[in-house]
Amino acid sequence: KRLFSLKTQSFPKGAVPRHLLGFLFKKGGDPATCAKETADKAGAARVIGMNACISRLKKKR
Repeated sequence: KRLFSLKTQSFPKGAVPRHLLGFLFKKGGDPATCAKETADKAGAARVIGMNACISRLKKKR
């Protein structure tokens, strides 16, 4: 039997795909907003807070 492998072309180094632009901190998107909201938390609590915040903001769209 032969194995079938499908490869897709990767994005150029340093380029950000259009569908991931909303996740960029540089652009002041959702992650920057959530980072401000969870600034008072630390460790696992902050990670959980960031995840919840991102989920909430993405559902609004």
